[in-house]
Amino acid sequence: FIIMKKNISLFAFAVMLLSFVLSCEVDNQELKDDFSIEKNEKINLKQDLTNSRLVLCEIDGPTTGCPNQYVTYTYSTTLTMQSITWSVVNGNMTLYSGQGTNTATFLLASNFTGGWVQAYGSGTPDCVVSAEILNCGAGGGGGCPCPSPVIDDILCVSGGHPHWRFEVNGITSGDQISWSVNHGTIHSNPTQSYVIIEPNSGSINGFTVYCQIVRTCPDGSTKTRTAYYTNYYGNSCGSGTTGFVDNCDNGGLD
Repeated sequence: FIIMKKNISLFAFAVMLLSFVLSCEVDNQELKDDFSIEKNEKINLKQDLTNSRLVLCEIDGPTTGCPNQYVTYTYSTTLTMQSITWSVVNGNMTLYSGQGTNTATFLLASNFTGGWVQAYGSGTPDCVVSAEILNCGAGGGGGCPCPSPVIDDILCVSGGHPHWRFEVNGITSGDQISWSVNHGTIHSNPTQSYVIIEPNSGSINGFTVYCQIVRTCPDGSTKTRTAYYTNYYGNSCGSGTTGFVDNCDNGGLD
């Protein structure tokens, strides 16, 4: 009877020990499962953060602008966009050119005091970004932005008519203007915002009109830039090419 009692006690102890071991294995598996879930959640979160960094769009361009000035911005993105829509969020300015493209030019009004522009990229996903433009005088004294003159052809002629008319835009009040032409004659005041040109007859090289703008900054320094317009006697406005002859002199702020 005593031996049987010992056997029963040993059997009970073995059952208890087996139950304890099985319980530990179950708890250990649950801990492993919890750790695996937490690890997967961290991996997914890391992947989401990585993907969010890949979804990028931005606008590059000047941070300041002066009244009556043209400012140009470029939209860039890591995504594939079907279309890009530019708009003025606020401020006295208008979209001058570039709607639907990566690069847009805005014309700041004569009463411009600052504002925001926006580019909306339509794709998968969409990507919208805005940029602030401060008035060029918002930072106080010191220098000033470089002039960005643009020569527009207003009267474009051919077939014997002698006179062409051009205007300069993108300048501010107080800017000094100086027109010149390489193959032709000026028939107007060369220091005003428009000019009348008579190209030389029979010139096989066409002609180029130049407009130099000198801007005096609040600190007395000056910024100079020269725009050009070249035409080989095209029959319509827009047939010429435009650009800048030089970069801004005297360390201008582009």
